[in-house]
Amino acid sequence: MSHFVSLERYVPSPEDDVDFLYAAANGTARLGLWGYKDGDTVLTVRVVAGPGTATPNETRGSAVQVWAFSGLTAASRIQAFSGIRPFTGVLEVRLAAGGSTLADQNKALLSGSDPAERVFIGGVPVTAVALEKGIGDYANAPKMGTVRGLAVHITGGLGAANAWKQVFEGRGVSAHFVIGRSGDIAQYVAASIKAQAEGPGNGHFLSVEMVGFGNNSGACQEMTEAQLSKLRELWAWVRGQYPSVPNRLAWAYSGTAKPLSTKLTPLYREMAKSLSAANYCNGDSDSISACIDSGGLSCHYWLDNAAKPCPGIGIIGQLPQVVGYPRVRVAGDAEFILS
Repeated sequence: MSHFVSLERYVPSPEDDVDFLYAAANGTARLGLWGYKDGDTVLTVRVVAGPGTATPNETRGSAVQVWAFSGLTAASRIQAFSGIRPFTGVLEVRLAAGGSTLADQNKALLSGSDPAERVFIGGVPVTAVALEKGIGDYANAPKMGTVRGLAVHITGGLGAANAWKQVFEGRGVSAHFVIGRSGDIAQYVAASIKAQAEGPGNGHFLSVEMVGFGNNSGACQEMTEAQLSKLRELWAWVRGQYPSVPNRLAWAYSGTAKPLSTKLTPLYREMAKSLSAANYCNGDSDSISACIDSGGLSCHYWLDNAAKPCPGIGIIGQLPQVVGYPRVRVAGDAEFILS
């Protein structure tokens, strides 16, 4: 089915779908339309509500046409048509925050009170520590696409939730949120901006780092009860903001193409198979792309092509507890769970 896609890749794939058209403060934007033909009829894109104009630009590959927009406001809405027949859903326009750089926009969004950008728990905004580097992922498409869920990570070191700005910016990486071992939480990236956390999953999954220690063998601490409790509250916010996200685990990666070690790789595969067999997740797959295309609560290992054991076998086994199921253990996992 035809739908709008981001331009983070020169030739977008159908999986690059978006929930919103993010326009610059001056009302300009560019977006792709995947499946731009209805048989021999070339689709047209119109601004169906509010001000603005839509202009066709180049085609990319065999399935995508780029459209340019001007004069948009937050009241504008766009839709594609085959003749007079609507051929996509209506896409809401959101204007970027003030500021000439992405860092300025992140600061502005995290200093505001928009619940679509900043997390509120118990009616109170969480602590904001706005990153200035290591955010946005792709310069030409720094905004989130369709949000499919939340990905859990582990920091690999200890510290308060609000103490990771220097580490993130020094490494050129980021996460939207960090939860400390006492349940303290901080937000580093506004919800509409991509964090640089899980490679190809960045555009579709918000990310949260659980503070915890790990060692070179791949062993990691598991979540404390305070972290689990705060993660449940964060998960409730995610599902409140993105109603299409199911209260389940996303597809679990069960492949062996990114080996960790002779012990860990089989453990991670067994965990994925166990979660799938228990029906706690939507299924398991040896394809990272399939895991990204699914929806729900996920983790770094299931979404990135890199061979990293993040967030640890213990935390992966705890993920069902966030969505209302019992914890899962697999034979041999105790060797890789630190106290």
